[in-house]
Amino acid sequence: MPLFIQNRGLDRISSTAELFDYYPHLQENARAFRSLPLVDVDPKCFLYVQQREFAATTPADNCVSVIGSDDATTCHLVVLRHTGSGAVCLAHCDGSSTWSEVPLLVKAVMSLSDVSEEGRYETHKQTNIKKCTSYSDILPLCFPLCRLELHLAGGFNDESKTSHKLSLNILDSFYFTAAFQKQKEDIHLETCCITEMNDIVVDGTHRPVVYGIGVNVKTGDVFPSTFIHKGPAEELRSARTFTGGQMADIYDSSRGLVKIGPCKWSPNLDIAFWLSQDDDTILKYMSTSPLAEPPHFVQHMKTTIQFLLGHPSSDSLFPGGQPQLYHRTEGGDWERVAFLRHVRRFPWVTNVTLYGCLFAGGDFVHQSFSRGEQMDWRHTRNVAVVAFSFHGNFNFFWMRFLERRFPGNSVRMVIRKLLLDQTTAAPLATSVFYTGVSILEGKDDIFEDWREKFLNTYKTGLMFWPFMQFLNFALVPLYVRTAFTGCCAFVWATFLCFSRQNGDGTIGAALAWMFPPKEDEAETVDSKEKSE
Repeated sequence: MPLFIQNRGLDRISSTAELFDYYPHLQENARAFRSLPLVDVDPKCFLYVQQREFAATTPADNCVSVIGSDDATTCHLVVLRHTGSGAVCLAHCDGSSTWSEVPLLVKAVMSLSDVSEEGRYETHKQTNIKKCTSYSDILPLCFPLCRLELHLAGGFNDESKTSHKLSLNILDSFYFTAAFQKQKEDIHLETCCITEMNDIVVDGTHRPVVYGIGVNVKTGDVFPSTFIHKGPAEELRSARTFTGGQMADIYDSSRGLVKIGPCKWSPNLDIAFWLSQDDDTILKYMSTSPLAEPPHFVQHMKTTIQFLLGHPSSDSLFPGGQPQLYHRTEGGDWERVAFLRHVRRFPWVTNVTLYGCLFAGGDFVHQSFSRGEQMDWRHTRNVAVVAFSFHGNFNFFWMRFLERRFPGNSVRMVIRKLLLDQTTAAPLATSVFYTGVSILEGKDDIFEDWREKFLNTYKTGLMFWPFMQFLNFALVPLYVRTAFTGCCAFVWATFLCFSRQNGDGTIGAALAWMFPPKEDEAETVDSKEKSE
């Protein structure tokens, strides 16, 4: 089947002017599209597509609601959407390999439609056909759902005709893909804001009207826009394109992951000299449209070159030849997937386990310095039992209570959390430590250590914990706050175990233990006392 416009098959064309002359409504649609105001997109639900990249997803995606791309001068932005499933793909094409890229976009949308829509059409038809009274009522239910809608934007009347050539290549590629690939759905060209229909003259210079577009995954709406947030891994992705990387699918919608690479470049790139060139030289030799580039183009190129010079070996960025993966955090940012992925998936187990191990590790460190090889493993066990059974669990749920009660990380909210933490949780945790370990050791008076050392220990804690918890509440994501507290508790547990076994809960006693006076100094003091 050919490429369709208004349900009529499109024959091959020799120019974009011929296309617009033959289908004047495309001109009207293009004028209407480019006159739309730029839409501000919430970065918390947005996925940015760079040059020579594409991303596809469905309305069921909970991580991405808008896909977008910008900085297109001679480049073209392509949106392909399945009207039945809502599966949508956006690509940033620069003409490097258009004929092989277009089938990738069609395949991406169709594969998502097959997965998400298997059986849905039939159910939809069976449900609604019962309400129909004639064949003319049934027909629209059966067929309009199953089609691909194509939206094109980009290019302008540049002197080298690069935009015009790319426009024809993209249209021809979709024409042949629709005609010769075996697929169930037709491709219908809906928006065609390209080349001369995307051109404006400013101070005698031709420029694009629309530099960027976005597509709402939920509704299918396509709109002009520009974007500030271009991550994740903006520099790495730019380096991939700069060094000749081909069109790449950057998003796994089934897992909500952005995937970058692995990609390779030569460790001996002779590009450092570009950093010393002036802006005009960089524009002249690195752009297909020097006079139409956005203001940040030169700085973007320099940043990419600096990244490549700082990472001469691409292998170091992809350990084991594996891609870099990024997932969406609770705050809406893209975050590198590694250990934190497991923390997010199993927050309670991970946080409590880390906290307990680190707390018990504090006792191990104390005994290693104070006892040497004569370790009291029972004491370490007792400390671990208290840490796992109380401190780790209490801290995990306490952090969530504070966040629900005082949400956010504004100065006001952080101070409120800090005050409540230090006046309630800190004395409780210290008390449970002294009494809990005493209970496990079978002491007759389980409050003996608490009476003797609690007040000094609490005062010492006020010189340590407020600073640590301020960082925790202000900077650390909720799902790893207990783990961060555990790292701080490693130091604190070392002090607590020392205070319980050797000290009195004061910082002075701990410093004296850590930095004992030298023997010769002690002998000098003794000799002076004897002489006096």
